[in-house]
Amino acid sequence: MEGQDLTELLRLVNDRICQLGGASLRPEAAFWCECGWPACKDQIRLTLGEYELTGAPLLAQGHTVRQKRPLPATVLTSRPVALRTGA
Repeated sequence: MEGQDLTELLRLVNDRICQLGGASLRPEAAFWCECGWPACKDQIRLTLGEYELTGAPLLAQGHTVRQKRPLPATVLTSRPVALRTGA
């Protein structure tokens, strides 16, 4: 599965994450990038309210829909975050 079909499936998964997040009262969740590239495992941390305001598709930084190979990207966040090292 790839391209538009995968993008649509990931939108359904992200919608369900949002629904379950609301039931658990957690203010923030990790959503899957919906670029449609089968090897993409990037996640985007957003509050549930921010997710509800996003249009489809939700994309990690540097990704486009159905791009054959997305650019290397870190997780897109709604605010700057310091990256942790394994030290």
